[in-house]
Amino acid sequence: MKKFNEQIIFFILCLLLAIIVIGMVTPYNKDGYNRAFFVKDSTLINRTEPAIILVGGSNVAFGFDSKEIEDSLGVKVINSGLHAGLGLNFIIDNIADRVRKGDVVVLCPEYTHFFGITAFGGQPLADLFYISPKYIYKYINNYDQIKCILTNTPAFLKSKLEYMLVFAILPEYETIYRKSAFNQYGDVTAHWNKGNKSYAQFENFGEGGINYKVIYHYINKINEMKSKGVNVLFFPPALSETTFKNTKGDIMRIDSIFQKYNIKTFIPAKNYVFNDSLFFDTPFHLTYQGAVLHTQLLIGDLKKILSSK
Repeated sequence: MKKFNEQIIFFILCLLLAIIVIGMVTPYNKDGYNRAFFVKDSTLINRTEPAIILVGGSNVAFGFDSKEIEDSLGVKVINSGLHAGLGLNFIIDNIADRVRKGDVVVLCPEYTHFFGITAFGGQPLADLFYISPKYIYKYINNYDQIKCILTNTPAFLKSKLEYMLVFAILPEYETIYRKSAFNQYGDVTAHWNKGNKSYAQFENFGEGGINYKVIYHYINKINEMKSKGVNVLFFPPALSETTFKNTKGDIMRIDSIFQKYNIKTFIPAKNYVFNDSLFFDTPFHLTYQGAVLHTQLLIGDLKKILSSK
């Protein structure tokens, strides 16, 4: 019986090893959504002029018409938003490393990042790490992020195997969530000719309680950027009406904390709440019509704020 158990354990270990090896050597989707990070980061590094940099998760990626902002304000615009699953720590650390004197950073964090362990990342962070560990490791600076990468390794391997199977069977398969869905400014635009889908609303953002460790890190990075001569503006994310009603208490708690540390939300959260029909597939992802409305509001608010400086 003991020998049999040892054989079972050995078989399971060999199977797991085989899955990991197969996962590591099989190709990763070259048009994968998370690969857009490297394009956006290269744009931030190689620019030759100050810019308005839009910062957040996929709420920012799906939230704006950056060309309209650039044309209206006469300043280069870079939409750096990609995915909340990169974690707020990674997002803010990366941006703080890329900004320069004269930049205007528009922070639109997703409220979920300030609760529980969401700020330390999910599968997207593991994706980036395994795609290019040498490039990503400098922004992995705490145990929680390392834990995130380790716990999401199976999901990363699974995604590679799924990619092989899907494209072997359906080579013409296409999704909105791909690198080529972004335009040159960093906006997701592939869904702009589509309507909205049914999607689930958030009931609350507060699972796990407020993570003050994350908030302190965020505040420190904001102050670091300001010390470089960067104009850092804190905006509420675009949010569906239903989710806003469900989570208003959580939002007010976060706003009060930032006001306490003199990092004020220039615009009340309710000003960036839109009808549910203007969201594509989540309470954060705007349709084209929603992005147009959101963009016009941002342009108006930026003009007021920047002209008063």
